[in-house]
Amino acid sequence: INGCKDSISTNIILNSISIDAGADKTFCGSQSSVQLSSNTSATGTVSWSSNPSTNISNSSSQNPTAAVSVNTTFYVTITNPQGCFGNDSVKVFINTIPIVKTLDDTSICRGTALQLSATTGLNSYQWTNGLFVSDSTISNPFFIDSLPRILIVTGSNGLCIAKDTITINIKPSPLVKSIPDTLICSNQTINLTTKGALSYNWTPNFFLDSYSISNPAFFGDSSILYFVTGIGSNGCSATDTVKVSVNVPSALSAPPNKSFCINSSVLLDGYNGNLYSYNWSPSTYLNNPSIINPTANPPGNFTYTLNIKDRVCNYDSNFSVVVTANALPVLNATKSNDINCAINSANLNVTGALQYSWDASATLSSLIIPNPVASPNVTTEYIVTGIDSNGCSNKNKIEVKVSLDNNKFELPNAFTPNGDGKNDCFGLKNFGTSQKIYFIIYSRWGEKMFETNDINSCWNGRYKGKPVEAGNYVYYVTAKTTCGDIIRKGNVILIR
Repeated sequence: INGCKDSISTNIILNSISIDAGADKTFCGSQSSVQLSSNTSATGTVSWSSNPSTNISNSSSQNPTAAVSVNTTFYVTITNPQGCFGNDSVKVFINTIPIVKTLDDTSICRGTALQLSATTGLNSYQWTNGLFVSDSTISNPFFIDSLPRILIVTGSNGLCIAKDTITINIKPSPLVKSIPDTLICSNQTINLTTKGALSYNWTPNFFLDSYSISNPAFFGDSSILYFVTGIGSNGCSATDTVKVSVNVPSALSAPPNKSFCINSSVLLDGYNGNLYSYNWSPSTYLNNPSIINPTANPPGNFTYTLNIKDRVCNYDSNFSVVVTANALPVLNATKSNDINCAINSANLNVTGALQYSWDASATLSSLIIPNPVASPNVTTEYIVTGIDSNGCSNKNKIEVKVSLDNNKFELPNAFTPNGDGKNDCFGLKNFGTSQKIYFIIYSRWGEKMFETNDINSCWNGRYKGKPVEAGNYVYYVTAKTTCGDIIRKGNVILIR
C-alpha cells in the first residue's frame, strides 16, 4: 500500500489419468467366460463393476475374468494416490445360438429318393458335402448318392451358427432274376421262375395263374412283356423283365422268285422272318444254305427248294424258288468318222441298252446320252456302259483316231456334169469343216468360170447358165483349217 512490491512463484503438477477397457465383445451361446482387460499408463487402484452385476474373478485386477449369461456392461476405474481418477466401459453381448436339427440317422434302399430336412426359419443353410445333395443351400434338399454318407448341415440366424449330423446307410437291393425272354407255341404253357427276393409282384395282370408268387404259369395266346418286382428281407425291392413271345401256327408265305444278271449274284429271301429255320437245296452255288437270305450265283437259270420250319410249334412247309439269269445287253458302238484337219469332231453312237454312261472325258459333249460328239486332240478310246430294262449292264469301247495331216486336202482331177447324179459337180467335199474358203476356177484362156466362199458350193460345169465345153480347167483354193492355212491349185478335166 506504500507502493513497494515483491513476488513469489510455485510449481503446479497436473495429474492426467487415462484408462482403456478395450472394444465391445460379442459371443454366441447362453453363457460365456470373458477375459476383461484394461490398458493404462497410470499407477493407482483399479476397480471393476458391472450392470447387471456379474461374477468377476478379481474386481481390483487390471485383467479379471467374468462369467456372462446376459448382455452386460463392465466399468473400470483407476484412482492414483493423489486422488485423481479415470474410467471407461466395455459391453459384452451374448447372442442366441440357433437350434439346428436334421433327420435321425437312417437307412434307405439303394436307388430310393430321400428328402432331407433341417429346422426351418433360419437365415441360411449349408450341407457338407454338398456334392451328395440336390441343393446344398436349402433346408430340405434330396440325397442323390447311392453310397453310405455322413452329412453335416450348418444353419445360421445371421449372427450365430449351429450344426447337426445325419448318417445315411444304403441297404442293398435284392438280385431279382427271372427266366430269359422266351418263345413258345400258342398251345404251350411255361413257368416264369424267378429268384432273389422274399415276395413278388407281377404286372400286367394278364395270362398268369398268380401275380404274387415266384414262378407263375403263363397260359396266354399272345406275346407280352412282364415286369416282376421282388422285395428282399431288408424291405428293398428290385425289378426284372421277361418277354414271352407266342408263336401262333399259321400258313407260311411263299418266298419270292429272283432274277439276276448273268455272271453276278443275287440275294435270296426266305420271306418269313427270323423265328423260323431255313434249309435251301441243293446247296450248289449258295454261300450258306441254312440262313434266311443266302447269296446265290448260279451260271444260269436255277430252281431251289426251300424248307421253312417252325421250331417252336414243330411244323414246316416246302417252296420252290426260281432264279432267272438275265443276259447282259449287247452294246454296238459306232463312229461317224475319225478326226483330221478337215473334220475336227466325230459323232459317236451306241445301241443295245436303255441307259448309257461314258467314262469321264472332257472331249465328249455329254456323258449320259447314246450319241455324244467327240472332239479329241489325240487318238482316244472311249468306253461306254449300258444298262438294260433288267438292270443288267455291259461295256463296249470305240476308238476315234486323230490325224492332223493337211496333205489330204486333194481334189479330183475330173468330173462329168451329165446329170446322172454321179460326179456331176466339182467342189470341196473333203475339205470338211474348213473355214474362210476361197474357191475359183478359170478356163485355159484365163476366164473366170466359177467363184465361191461357201465350202458347200461346187461348179456344175456351166458358165452364165450354159454348159461349157469339155476340156481342161484350172482351179485355185485357199482355206483355213485346224492344221493351219492351205493352198491348193491344179487342173481338172470336164468330161462330156
